[in-house]
Amino acid sequence: MTKNIIEKIFKDADVINDVKFLKNLDFFKNFGDKQLNRVTQIIYKKNYMKGEVLYNCGEEAKMFFILKYGKTELDCAGKNISVQSGKFINSDNISTHQFYTAQARASEDSFVYIVYKQEFEELFAKRTINFDTLKKLFEKVRNVFKKQSRN
Repeated sequence: MTKNIIEKIFKDADVINDVKFLKNLDFFKNFGDKQLNRVTQIIYKKNYMKGEVLYNCGEEAKMFFILKYGKTELDCAGKNISVQSGKFINSDNISTHQFYTAQARASEDSFVYIVYKQEFEELFAKRTINFDTLKKLFEKVRNVFKKQSRN
């Protein structure tokens, strides 16, 4: 109990909010607080204005994006897919593709978490997160993205 009180006093409110947000994403649902705290250390945060491009089709997929709030549109070979708050923008690129398969553009002012794949993978090298768990989570995210693109 004392440990929890001390953690709450010294923990940054932004980190607490980031962990809560990440816990609500299917991808991170099975991660513990310690793992999520480490994930928050490699998140870059960026505001995108309406119309601003996050990435273009064919660019090397070095990062994955999580939309905290706002809305983005993916242009996949002429088919537009809308991504809402609290979703991965390019989940299909997390583990399978080396290049983005669509263009992502903010369709309204948006706040995005950006995670570099290399930094994320280094968490596994340090055994912070079990790699088999990660593979299962990637598959879940990919399936969710496929369902979204069909609708």
